[in-house]
Amino acid sequence: MKYVSGRSNLSVTIYAPYDCPNKCPFCTSKQLYKESKGSFYGVYTAINTLKNTTIPYKEFVITGGEPTANIKLLRCIISHLPHDKRVFINTTLLAKTYDEFVEYLLSPEGRRINGVNISRHAATYEEELNTLSQIATDEQIQQLAQIVPVRINCVLTPSTKKNEIINRWYGKNVEVSFRADFTTIHTDEELHTPYDPNAIELSQSCSYVEHTGCNVCDTVIFKHDNMNVRYHRGKEHTLIVREKEIEFNDIVVFPDGTISLDWDNNTINRTHAQNMIDYYEKPTVTSCPYYDSYHSCGSSCGTITRYSSFYSRGGCGGGGCGG
Repeated sequence: MKYVSGRSNLSVTIYAPYDCPNKCPFCTSKQLYKESKGSFYGVYTAINTLKNTTIPYKEFVITGGEPTANIKLLRCIISHLPHDKRVFINTTLLAKTYDEFVEYLLSPEGRRINGVNISRHAATYEEELNTLSQIATDEQIQQLAQIVPVRINCVLTPSTKKNEIINRWYGKNVEVSFRADFTTIHTDEELHTPYDPNAIELSQSCSYVEHTGCNVCDTVIFKHDNMNVRYHRGKEHTLIVREKEIEFNDIVVFPDGTISLDWDNNTINRTHAQNMIDYYEKPTVTSCPYYDSYHSCGSSCGTITRYSSFYSRGGCGGGGCGG
């Protein structure tokens, strides 16, 4: 079975191996942290496993839980990520670790973080405190945006005041991303329809810029003066099984280090993840199995890979392995 990526910007999402102090009513992770014991070693091992493949992922997203609840462990996780990949953080941005987080972002190692996505869902900070606690102020977020690109993520509900939220963040050097409830999207038509009422409403106060999407998500980008405003829709499940290939759109590392190819950490998705890892495994280098003291390949042989056609030839042939 062939495993193919459905996204050009394929992400590896890592759940921080520690929970969040907040209890957002729409949070899908609370039950996960009750069922899955966090393991820094497990996450560390999962990163090692993915590093030893040729899977075409482009970035890591560290989510939670709450990544900023333990800056020391967050730094350890990020220090272990490949340096040729982008790094983003999903956070509620806790007030008590704000200064430590800023200090980290200003350090040489922290400079590799490409963006911070902050959960905010209300029209005012005071209203926000009805669902979020111990969070940084709007002024602190504005200061953070001078250091690193910041996106405000807002999960839409029937009572969301979109224009008021846009006005709240206007002029603070951030962009706003409204995200549809993925449990309401079941078909490709629902995912990609241009007549989505949220998109139509945003088009009345913002200017249309562009529209992007794939088989499992859809994003419309607007401008409110000079501020980017996004409307994002996504399917609840992102693994697509076809007759001769598996299309994966997310790689998920759960708090215990388990790797899955979808947001459900079940046996099927874990098995697909292991099969994908095997499919993209880096060729290993081994010594020539035909070397001996009587019939040596000599220095020209060097080494071969496990995928070399050498194995089917029954010998080195010519002046060397040629593999």
